[in-house]
Amino acid sequence: MEEPQASDEAGCTGQQDASSATDKWCRRNVPRFFQATVVCGDSHSLAIAAGGELYAWGKAYAGRCGIPDVSGMPTDDDVPYQPIPRQVTSGGFAERKVVAVAGGRWHNLAVTEGGDLYAWGAADAGRCGFADAAGMPVDEDNWPYQPVPRLVPGGALAGKKVVAVACGENHSLVVTSEGDLLAWGSLHLGRCGFADVFGLPMDDENHPYQPVPRKVTGGGLDGRRVASIACGTFHSLAVTESGELFSWGGVCAGRCGFEDLRDLPADQDGIQYQPVPRQVVDGGLHGHFILSASCSEGHSFAITLGGELFAWGCADAGRCGLTNVETLPTDPDGPYQPVPALIADGGLRCSKVRSVACGSWHSLAVTTNSELFAWGAARAGRCGFADVNMLPNDENGPFQPVPRQVVDGGLRDKKVALAACGSWHSLAATEEGELYAWGVALMSRCGFDTTGMPVDDMCPYQPVPMAVVAMPKVKVGDWVPAPVRGAEAVCADLRELLHEESYADVCFEVEGHELKAHVAILVARCDHFKCMFRSGMVECHVDTGGAGGGCVGSAADGTLPIRRVRVTDCGLVAFQQLLVWIYSGHLDNSLPAEELASVLSLADAYRIPSLSDECERALMAHIDVESVLGLLQVALRVQAVELEAACLKFAVEHVAAVRRHPSYEECRSVDVIRRVATAWANELEYVRDHSHL
Repeated sequence: MEEPQASDEAGCTGQQDASSATDKWCRRNVPRFFQATVVCGDSHSLAIAAGGELYAWGKAYAGRCGIPDVSGMPTDDDVPYQPIPRQVTSGGFAERKVVAVAGGRWHNLAVTEGGDLYAWGAADAGRCGFADAAGMPVDEDNWPYQPVPRLVPGGALAGKKVVAVACGENHSLVVTSEGDLLAWGSLHLGRCGFADVFGLPMDDENHPYQPVPRKVTGGGLDGRRVASIACGTFHSLAVTESGELFSWGGVCAGRCGFEDLRDLPADQDGIQYQPVPRQVVDGGLHGHFILSASCSEGHSFAITLGGELFAWGCADAGRCGLTNVETLPTDPDGPYQPVPALIADGGLRCSKVRSVACGSWHSLAVTTNSELFAWGAARAGRCGFADVNMLPNDENGPFQPVPRQVVDGGLRDKKVALAACGSWHSLAATEEGELYAWGVALMSRCGFDTTGMPVDDMCPYQPVPMAVVAMPKVKVGDWVPAPVRGAEAVCADLRELLHEESYADVCFEVEGHELKAHVAILVARCDHFKCMFRSGMVECHVDTGGAGGGCVGSAADGTLPIRRVRVTDCGLVAFQQLLVWIYSGHLDNSLPAEELASVLSLADAYRIPSLSDECERALMAHIDVESVLGLLQVALRVQAVELEAACLKFAVEHVAAVRRHPSYEECRSVDVIRRVATAWANELEYVRDHSHL
């Protein structure tokens, strides 16, 4: 077994609780769980003690551990390593308390009390965010590195407080206290999310890089406040305070979770990428409030407010925890899940997930009951199972296909607070602050002596969780209370309720599909439904017998009787969006123009002015030569004054293109043609009247 070359980005970056427990989430009182942090780099580890002290161990080459003097350390092939957890005191950390930390393959980030950001490790190509690497020591390959933690003061960070951090292999992300997202490092395949990369310096592979922190603008995150972040090798994830998930970067093998990859740019090798943040709305995540996300080299996860776990990306060797992998599409590296899919099998089936971590080939999750589950590649102890003999095997060894509880070793009967993954090793902290490690222990990345351990391809490994006794108690923060919450959080709860069928008492039949909802909420939020349910309209009847299928209920069996309503005036997607708006006030702006137009028509028919206004604004972004006449027709039909004005303005500014387009000749609406012709005539008259000026 070779020393791992692929890094675990997400397991090192923000999948754990400290970087996601930001001030923003706390102000909304959404439970973000624990505020302590434990992270794995590729071959090193970092942890924050209960008193705020930062500890490091494992591979110490090129400043990875933040320890300046490595001369007395043991070595492996002349590479120094720190054998047990050691407090990082350089760079002023002896006097500073650390509140969050992230570890990439070669560099690290940490946030101190007060929101200051520090970086150390490999500093080439902008990884650490320093404008100038001149004067730094260099490694044997002549790459500069920052040997001890150093304040990152420049770029867009000036005067800002940092609340969340994440490291990829070659790039970094942070969130400020204002909810802004900042990025720096390699820009290859769009991983930093910048629309404009021209004029920037180039790295040794002729890829541009951002040398200092820069605000991410120009994508779907504009105007939104970011709450938590995660970095993969070539892609990144961000969750907003409104529970929306965005991704960007390399899209191959489903990494970003987009169903439609048409028209995306590609690099010189033909690899497609999403250049700026784009909302993830495909697959099972649609309509869910997202709490946090995690990603690694090839796969990604998201946790909903209801504790459901969704996965997408590379699905070989069980790393996504999904069944029926043989039915998935494949690329040269194996099967992949193209859009988010619910992990519905294995030990997590009846559990709610609190946090999730992903390594390059394995994954860990902690439930709200403080249980630890693992899945994916199980070779060399990565998953912490004592017995892997009955597991399926691929060319790289045994793997656990679906989530399975970790009950072996020192974690037996322990309540787990948080977990982290490296490429080949794992860490977990209990609610009492005890730290455990398992997996490949080469160069002491697990933090304890390797004498007597089993060996896989010359690498010692710890097969089951074992206490890291040299590490002081890890700080595992208190639960964030959530008894009284603001209006935005109530909307999030209602949105989750839309997916909960247990209390539903109305079933809408739309295009052969059943959508369940709650009469009380519909009546409170929409006058149309209030009138409908009060009037006893013929399309609304109550099922109390067997004909209603899954929507039937009665007092006898303890379930609610179900009203059934057949909807014939719109399609499934539009009606789903109507319900989402009623429950949460959220409009999916990424819907196609035709669906947004249908929602606008529904909003007009159901007398929901706020939804009409939002649809109008969303549709204005879709106005082009092909759609302008169709959208104008919609605007005239529902008296959408702002949309009408925007369409006519576009038609006037693009007279020749609109007249030449086939849609103009095919338009059968006399009113539309009359309005456009009048607008053109008025513009021509205005030009003539003012031509002498």
